[in-house]
Amino acid sequence: MQLVNHPDYVTLNDLTVAKAHLELLHAHNLTTLEQLMTTNLAQPMNKPGLPEWRDRSKLELIDTHGQTHTLFLKRYRNPPPREQRNRIAQGHPHHGTAWHEWMWMSRLADKKIPAVKPIAYGQQVESRRETASAILTAAVPGISLETWAATHTSPAPREWIDQVADLVADLHAHGFYHRDLYICHIFVDESAAPTDRFHLIDLQRMIEPRFFKTRWLVKDLAALNYSTPSHTATRVARVRFVRRHLRIPRLNRPAKSLIRKIAAKTARIARHDQRRNARLASESRP
Repeated sequence: MQLVNHPDYVTLNDLTVAKAHLELLHAHNLTTLEQLMTTNLAQPMNKPGLPEWRDRSKLELIDTHGQTHTLFLKRYRNPPPREQRNRIAQGHPHHGTAWHEWMWMSRLADKKIPAVKPIAYGQQVESRRETASAILTAAVPGISLETWAATHTSPAPREWIDQVADLVADLHAHGFYHRDLYICHIFVDESAAPTDRFHLIDLQRMIEPRFFKTRWLVKDLAALNYSTPSHTATRVARVRFVRRHLRIPRLNRPAKSLIRKIAAKTARIARHDQRRNARLASESRP
């Protein structure tokens, strides 16, 4: 799925670009894939454990009216053979890694699920081998729930629990699964109207599976459960979240079974994180 046929997007050289940002990108020489891959305007945002072939960065671009636009850039250079095979196996042999997130941004926009918005995309794929791809996105309003939780010792408002449950339930109702649904990937804008308060980011790993949907449901909800601090959501609030997500007034047998599966998966995520953190700490020692 491409957005070149969308009235808000156009083809610019080897990029697909949002019309509203054409002037801004022209002003900062960001009108080709090569320029996106080599720009010195990008401020690195890489995290420990991120492979060398991919990078993330932030751009602060000023338009002709003096207004600053915050954009985020993801770039992929010569993915290793395993990643190339995985991409091809997913049924996208002629699309680069960045295209997957571009496609999901488009699909969520079509379903009116609030998420990060695409600004520009480009790729270089020859004979099914990806050598480069990049995606430029707009900043999502507000802050991540992870940041909010780190600066607030009181529980999240009850209506927030309901609104996040509704957002995730809507995602799952369409058969979509995030696969990286930690609270750092949900943004909250406290000044926005309730219907526009929360947005999803980092859609790179999203899937629409035909089978084993319960597995992916449990994975998403366990990631949320694991990443939400105990002071942010009480046990009662977490049960309320599950009931709201399932659209049931009280827990029934299937809901209780789901909660047990979420708890078990949460424990596995915790053990995986402990091993990963120990490995990264070991690698960082001189």
